[in-house]
Amino acid sequence: MTITSSFVERIKQRWMDHAPHLWWGDRIDARFLVAEALSSLSEARLLDVGCNAGVMLSEVPESNFRVGIDLSQEALWRARKLNPSVPLVVADMLVLPFKDSSFDVVLFCGMLEVLPREHKPNVLHEVVRVLCSGGQLHLTTLNRRYPRYRNSASLVTKEELHKLLFPLFHLDIKGFNPFPPFPYFLPNRLLAHVPGIWRILTLLMRWRVGIRYSCSFVVRATKRSVEQG
Repeated sequence: MTITSSFVERIKQRWMDHAPHLWWGDRIDARFLVAEALSSLSEARLLDVGCNAGVMLSEVPESNFRVGIDLSQEALWRARKLNPSVPLVVADMLVLPFKDSSFDVVLFCGMLEVLPREHKPNVLHEVVRVLCSGGQLHLTTLNRRYPRYRNSASLVTKEELHKLLFPLFHLDIKGFNPFPPFPYFLPNRLLAHVPGIWRILTLLMRWRVGIRYSCSFVVRATKRSVEQG
C-alpha cells in the first residue's frame, strides 16, 4: 500500500473540477486507501454502493466490469460524465436490484454511517447476497469513539462493526488516523501537509496503533462460504 501526496491531490482535484459540492472529505480520508487498492484490480465485476459523482469508479481500471448505484439523480448525472460506459442505476442500497452472486467486489465506503442502526444488518445482508463466493468487500466507516463523533448515534465502534460483519465475512478491521481532532492536535488541512504523512498513517494502521479510538475504520473482508457458515 503506497499512498503519496500527489495521488491524494490528483483525486481531490478531480473532485473539485468535477463536482466540488459533492466532495466527501478532505486530504486525510480512508477512502483514498481504497482508491489506491483498486488500481491493481483486473477482470472483476465491481459494484460501487453509493457511488456519488463517480470519482471512485473512475479510479477502477477499465478491464473490470463496473456498476454504480446511488439514490441521487444529480450525482449519477455527474458520474456519467466521468464514466460514460459504466452502468449507473438509481437504487436503494437496502434493496439492491441485482441477482445473487452478481459481483466479485463491492465498495461500501462512507455509507454504513448513513443508515440508522436498525437497517445496518439489512444492508450488509444485501451486500453479501450480491457478492459471489469468496467475493471481496471494501468498507470504510467513521468511528463513534473518535472525539468528534461521540454524539453520532448512527456510527459504530470497532466492536459493533465486528459484530455486524463477522457472521457474513472473514474480515480484518484496521483503524485509520489515530490522531485526535483539533484543538487537541493539528487540523486535517495542516496534517495533510506534514512530510510523509501518508506513510506515517499507513504504518500506524498496519501496526494497529490507536485502533479503538481512530477516526475511521478500513475493512477488507471476504464473503464466507455456505459451508463455512
